[in-house]
Parts: sequence; C-alpha cells; structure tokens
Amino acid sequence: ESTGIRLTFSEPLDRSIATQKERYHIEQWNYLWSGEYGSARYSVKAPKEEGQDEVPIANASVSSDGREVFLTVPNLAPVMQMQIDYRLLDEQGEEVKGVVYNTIHTTGE
Repeated sequence: ESTGIRLTFSEPLDRSIATQKERYHIEQWNYLWSGEYGSARYSVKAPKEEGQDEVPIANASVSSDGREVFLTVPNLAPVMQMQIDYRLLDEQGEEVKGVVYNTIHTTGE
C-alpha cells in the first residue's frame, strides 16, 4: 500500500462522492519550540517561514464496506500538525463533513 492516510466513518459513504479527491483538503505545519507561550504556524517546506503548506492528494479510494477512505499522499512525512477537511455524503445522501487534526510521528517506512 502506498503512503497515505486512512479515515474511518461510522456509516457507509456515497462512493461516487468519497472517491473525488477534491472533496478533501490537507494542510500541515510545525511549531517553533521556544521559551514563549505558544507558537505561530511554521511551514514544513520552509521551516524559517511562518505559514502552513497544502498537501497534495494523489487519490481517494473507498473500502469495500464504504466506511473507510484511503487518501494517497505522496512523500508523507512526520509533521507536528496536520488538518484534514472533508465534505462528503453518506449512502442516504446526508451530508458528512468535518475536520481531523493529527500529528504524524512516523510513517512506518
């Protein structure tokens, strides 16, 4: 299996919608450790610059039971903070949208 992120949902999704990679948006950033409280967001690609980076999604595939989506993400690497937004429909046509915040400690390679 290629590198990517698996999202699990409580209800089966509409496959025709869930396989559209444009229905997902991923951004990532790191923090700067210092003696100050809190930190701005810092680019992963340009660590000295404030901001966050968009993460390209190559493909979105759905499991046989319709409850899991695998987002193929080339060059996935450890990052302090990642935000995954999704706008989908379930099999009944009900809106399924949300945001996942996560940290990647290792990619398992």
